[in-house]
Amino acid sequence: MRAACHILTCSLLAWCAAVPTASAGQLDDLASAKALTDAQKQSIRSTVEDGVKQLGSSDIGEVAKAREELSGWSGGNATPVFRGEFSKAACGPLADLVLRAEPIQAVNAIEVLRVVQTHEALQHLAKLANSATVTNVGVRLAAARALQAAIEAGTDMNSAQADGLVRAITDASKRESEWACSYSQLTALSAIAKRSGMDAKVVSAARSGQVAGLGAIATKVGKGDAKDAQLMKSASRVLAAMRKDLANAPASDRSALAGTLLPVVESLRKAGGAPPAGLDADVTSAYADTVKAADLMAELLKASGKPATKPAGKPTGKPAAKPAPKKPTN
Repeated sequence: MRAACHILTCSLLAWCAAVPTASAGQLDDLASAKALTDAQKQSIRSTVEDGVKQLGSSDIGEVAKAREELSGWSGGNATPVFRGEFSKAACGPLADLVLRAEPIQAVNAIEVLRVVQTHEALQHLAKLANSATVTNVGVRLAAARALQAAIEAGTDMNSAQADGLVRAITDASKRESEWACSYSQLTALSAIAKRSGMDAKVVSAARSGQVAGLGAIATKVGKGDAKDAQLMKSASRVLAAMRKDLANAPASDRSALAGTLLPVVESLRKAGGAPPAGLDADVTSAYADTVKAADLMAELLKASGKPATKPAGKPTGKPAAKPAPKKPTN
């Protein structure tokens, strides 16, 4: 069932990408605007409203046309002014459509959310990538991948916005039961941690989020239930990528993370050495890869040691000499 959902999602995404981009009409004309009149803003809202209705059509051809109309402008140099106005008009209705539509319509709506590249769009994608919101694996996977891609594309957000997004993605990763969704969620956190200009606290929170997500995987696979075994595909990949990131980070960053990450790494290594019986070759290989990745990560963290501290002076056992009394002056 899980494999079928993944195949369906990949097919839907491939279908979306295969349809040639047509002229985006009015939206394409307005995308480069540095300022928008009230009439132009109304035009955007009207076009979006009609497009979202068309996205919900049972006619697949109509769905494709709607997606083209709503996302075709993204291939050019859309201004922040246009993106902001489009985001206000489109993100809420698109997210609502995802929650009530069939998978094919939902995935197309998610593809539009992906290209918006505003913090509002990221917030909606993070919510749709959470199993507490979307139970359909294929749709959730599309949202998780879109979220990862949007963050890696450099969507504008400040540190306060990024901090809230980190919390949302971390929550999703701790709940996740499907390895491909987990992988995209944890990779999205990595993308936030690696963004230039991010506040050090946000970077730390993003890495801690990865640790929390890996810890949730370790807890699940540690029970030895074969239904959770495929999560090792996420663990092996995330651990390997995280090690590369941390290898290029200051030693102090690794030392600060070691206290929480090392126990998780050791738990994953232990679980990786005892795969449940009856796994297919692909998942069995993921267990072996997790052991290797865990060993390398542990080696890196232990080599980093503890943050350096200023050594205290050695006691001499003798009391400090008192200063000689000053001679009275005449």
